[in-house]
Amino acid sequence: MKTDWPISAALVVLAALLGFVANRYLASRAVATATALRLAEANERLIARVTELEKQSALLGQAVLPISDLFRAALIKELTHNHTPEMDT
Repeated sequence: MKTDWPISAALVVLAALLGFVANRYLASRAVATATALRLAEANERLIARVTELEKQSALLGQAVLPISDLFRAALIKELTHNHTPEMDT
């Protein structure tokens, strides 16, 4: 019976070591899961923001096109002279 205490001590140390490793594993999994959820939410917000910017860009393009056509027409009118047809060509 004198040799039972080293085996018991080894089993206690092994159980403590296994408990520590299991705790570290589960904690790292929880951190990884929380990080994955945070990144997924950030990605969804980013996609929504890009979609909104694309909509605004399309609306801006529709508004700018008539303005540039009007500006072009005004420039043509200003630069076209009836008394000098050779300049019009």
